[in-house]
Amino acid sequence: MTYLDHTHLTGVDYAAFEQLLAAQHDSRPYPDSDWQLVLSETEQTARHWASTLAIFRPGAFNTAPQDHEVYVQVYFDERGRALPDRPDQPIPDSPLGTELTEHLPGWSIQP
Repeated sequence: MTYLDHTHLTGVDYAAFEQLLAAQHDSRPYPDSDWQLVLSETEQTARHWASTLAIFRPGAFNTAPQDHEVYVQVYFDERGRALPDRPDQPIPDSPLGTELTEHLPGWSIQP
C-alpha cells in the first residue's frame, strides 16, 4: 500500500474522514464523499474510545480500487476528531536530549 502524506490534505478532507467514521460508529449510511472508509480499528476502554486508526482511499463508496491506488492513514482522538498528523516530518532534536544521550551508551535521540 502507498500512503498519501497528510500535507496534501485539507480541512474538507478531515471533515469527510470524521463524518465517515461517525457514520460507521453509529451504524448509519455513509454520507456522500470523495473518500471511502476502507478499514478502521478502535481501542476502547470501558467508558470511551481510547484511540482509533482508519484507512481511507479516494473515490465514492463502492467504487472499484484502481491500480497503484494511494491510501490515507488517519488517527482519531477519543471524541472522533481526525488528528492532522504529519508522519514523514523529522522530529527536531532537543539540546537536552542530545546531551543526555551522549552520556548514555547505546541510547539515541531518535525514536
